[in-house]
Amino acid sequence: MAFAARAQLYDQLATMEAAGLTFQHSMSSLHLPGSGQKRLQEMRKMLACDVDLCTAGADSGVFTTLEADLLRAAVSAGSQARIYRQLADYYAQRAEQAGLMRSKLALPLLALIAALFIRPLPGLMNGVLSVTRFTAQFLGSLAVVGAGAFLCIWVPRWLRMGNLDSTIPTPARAWIDKNLDRKSVV
Repeated sequence: MAFAARAQLYDQLATMEAAGLTFQHSMSSLHLPGSGQKRLQEMRKMLACDVDLCTAGADSGVFTTLEADLLRAAVSAGSQARIYRQLADYYAQRAEQAGLMRSKLALPLLALIAALFIRPLPGLMNGVLSVTRFTAQFLGSLAVVGAGAFLCIWVPRWLRMGNLDSTIPTPARAWIDKNLDRKSVV
């Protein structure tokens, strides 16, 4: 789930916990945007089958493994409101940082696109390139840069974490988990 959706989830849970609502009532009142709602429905089904909160949240993809462990400790201590509030603040800050980074990357991205557009422009002006050839060269350069960015950003993330919308690991991640002895690495 996105950082903003996670912040919204934990903010709702903290507010309901502070208001004194039971966990069952809180779960029925929660609402998340997009795929978060499907995950929440799956978690509710697991909770109806008497699966504990942390396991149901982790298995449905509502909570990450770390969040589930933190919540498990909070449940043992008897007060989840504080950890809910801390997680809500953390994810709100992460969502704000991500939005700020996206906004600051807009100008360099526009400069890159302008450079790709300007590079074949002298050939068009001199009559060496036709408009069709100019457009094809610009779009080809744009596609190469886009594919390179995709490979540099998403492939390592995919290998490291698996599909971000699923709790099922990718084949590469499953192979790494199966064949890499983590104790020997540490």
